[in-house]
Amino acid sequence: MITNAKLLIVEDDLQMQRVYQYFLSEINGLQVAFETKADAILTSVESFKPDVLILDLSLGGQSVHSLIQTFTHQSKIPQIIVLTADESVAVAVHAMRSGAFNYLVKPIEKEAFLVAVDHALEYVESIKELMHLRQRSSPEKQFPNIITHSPAMQNVLRLVGDLAKTDFSVLIQGENGTGKELIARALHQNSRRASRPFVAINCAALPDSLVESELFGYEKGAFTGAGQRHLGKFEQANGGTIFLDEIGDMGILAQSRLLRVLQESEIYRLGGNESIKVDVRVIAATNKNLK
Repeated sequence: MITNAKLLIVEDDLQMQRVYQYFLSEINGLQVAFETKADAILTSVESFKPDVLILDLSLGGQSVHSLIQTFTHQSKIPQIIVLTADESVAVAVHAMRSGAFNYLVKPIEKEAFLVAVDHALEYVESIKELMHLRQRSSPEKQFPNIITHSPAMQNVLRLVGDLAKTDFSVLIQGENGTGKELIARALHQNSRRASRPFVAINCAALPDSLVESELFGYEKGAFTGAGQRHLGKFEQANGGTIFLDEIGDMGILAQSRLLRVLQESEIYRLGGNESIKVDVRVIAATNKNLK
């Protein structure tokens, strides 16, 4: 049941109010309020904001059916339970067709009353959970650092949200300045690897002679000036994500070694003979057509 759920009962009979309070005392954490005037229902709902509204059809004032329709058109909350005398069952059915959640026939039995209230509260809870999930899954909630009003870009963000749930390697294509690294970071931040490193490297900014040592690292003495072991970007990103920007500018030899990483999830440092397992998601970007 909803934490701190609210129930509003429209009832002008003080004795019946006490009966309902007695019934509802079995539900922990439920806030109960009463409204005695039918004409004040809208005001009470607006101020109290109940999850469930119990409405006696015998009360006068505004048409019950138009009142129910007012609530159902505005929101799916509160859910309405109508109370009716035996001879008014047809009226209660009409009320449900107007949008009421349930109805009870007088005299009200405790067990039936509690079951109806419990079902209505469970339904409200499911609605609130669904609304919460929809808000969380919206591009604006998932990617607060990316502001866009473009329908096309919002579709891209939805795709990013779906890809973030997987561990697939991703290639992002786009012109310079279109936010490819921003998308890569969004993929990482919404993935299971979010708490692990995000390591970016611009392949176009490195000479061919340095790409391999930067990506895969090197052992001491691997080449002149290699005074100590150096961990490459893949080892630095272990458990997380590596972003290879402008991968289209990477040399053929480095590409072949990258293919081994993608296929085998292992690297060799320059000057080393030992294979090193790495758990890294690869996201690459380019402004070129690689086909």
